[in-house]
Amino acid sequence: MNRRLLVLFGLVLLVTAITSENPFHPDEHFQIVEFAAFKMGLTPQAYLPWEYGAGLRPWLLPLVAFLCMKALRAAFGADVFAATLFLRGLAAAISLASIVRLLRYTAGREAKATWRAQAFFVLTAGFVPYLSVRFSSEGLSASLFTIAFTLLEERAPESTSRDRLLRELGAGLLFAAAFQCRYQTIMMLGGYVGWRLFLQRPPLARWLWPLLGFALGTVLALFVDAWGYGRFVFPFYTYVHVNVLEGVASKFSTEPFYAYAYLPLANVFVIPALVVMVSSVVFWIRRPRDPFTWIMAPTVLGFSLLGHKEERFLFPLGILAAFTVAPAFAGLRLFAWRRALPVRVGWGLNVAIMLAMAVYPLHWRDRVPLARTMTRTLGDTDVVYMDRAASTFFPAFRGRYSERELLPDCAVPTGAYVLTSGRGAPLPGAELVYTEWPFGARARDLRDWVQNAADGARRRFGPVVQPVAWYGLYRVSTARPGNLDPCPERAFHPIATQKP
Repeated sequence: MNRRLLVLFGLVLLVTAITSENPFHPDEHFQIVEFAAFKMGLTPQAYLPWEYGAGLRPWLLPLVAFLCMKALRAAFGADVFAATLFLRGLAAAISLASIVRLLRYTAGREAKATWRAQAFFVLTAGFVPYLSVRFSSEGLSASLFTIAFTLLEERAPESTSRDRLLRELGAGLLFAAAFQCRYQTIMMLGGYVGWRLFLQRPPLARWLWPLLGFALGTVLALFVDAWGYGRFVFPFYTYVHVNVLEGVASKFSTEPFYAYAYLPLANVFVIPALVVMVSSVVFWIRRPRDPFTWIMAPTVLGFSLLGHKEERFLFPLGILAAFTVAPAFAGLRLFAWRRALPVRVGWGLNVAIMLAMAVYPLHWRDRVPLARTMTRTLGDTDVVYMDRAASTFFPAFRGRYSERELLPDCAVPTGAYVLTSGRGAPLPGAELVYTEWPFGARARDLRDWVQNAADGARRRFGPVVQPVAWYGLYRVSTARPGNLDPCPERAFHPIATQKP
């Protein structure tokens, strides 16, 4: 294994974990951090997502978040932003462990040249750090699943039968934990069990301890869920009943069967994503008896059969899919093309995007850095006037300041703050306190050009192009009189508190 490349990958992971404050999807935050914040007394129950009332989300990850938040607050007085930073670091560490274990597992299965090319791809693919640092059900379920898989399948010398039993019991517990992180993991588990049952065919005794570990983990999860909801519930049954039988998931959106042929490509990591998608299909065709094929192919098929589709649903397969790239073309003439100049240029662009995203993630719509700055800067006597901007949709990240509507005839006193989605100072003499624009008050022409270009692309291509706006927080130095004093309070509307 290239240790220097692994160290560099670890450094990119660390930087990405620090900067990736915004969740990829609101569910990543609402169904973990807000659940934990509710138990901490930070989020009112009325602000929780509708899944809490329906009782269909597992509580394993919220429990981990709760314990970390409580311990960090008791030991260091850390706020929720510091706690989520710690959680991202924890997710990165678990993901790194799973990648290292997969590298060791595949080292014994592939030719040296193939394995080295595979390791290089995995450790330089742009999407890998971005997915690895997310404290989300998608990322953590994948990491725990792969660790459990390698515990059972790697060819490690067994000193005693006790060691083997502990490994198998631990694998079962980790499979249960992966399932409790994300119920859709059952498709990956089903593929793996099918491979063991029909192709590997281990003796019956080798099933006992993994099954016992999985059963033990499932029983423990019932008590964790009971702690979370305050009563005994069966979230998996409710999840299937509500989302599949009642069709609630399809009320969000429906896509055609073949949607996963293009959904994973609509992002800045299009180069490695396209390589991984093509390679996975080639790998499945060339290696139909491989465990990766049995784990991945049925999962993709299962998600394709469901009406509601999102690219994040395939995130748990991302790391495994990266491990199929070099083996998919090993022994073919295409494998030698990896050293061709166009491939090197394209892959250099991929690495540049990976490093850029580590320093400044382009996904800022949920505005967690802004919320962190406002919460840590403003006190309970401060008032923030807002136009179309919003400090945050996340209840746990809201500060003690009060919010008011910024209307044209509204009086704004000296010392108040104004949060605006516009491009300049909202009032004469207002002092810029914070801006999401990465260059501060500088390079305004570049900012305006980028926003104008994004607006033009959105008019041309529709909502597939996300709106671009860098919010600014200003402090008012000269009061503005108005007919309306005080301005009306701004209502807070968290996302999706009502069942669709």
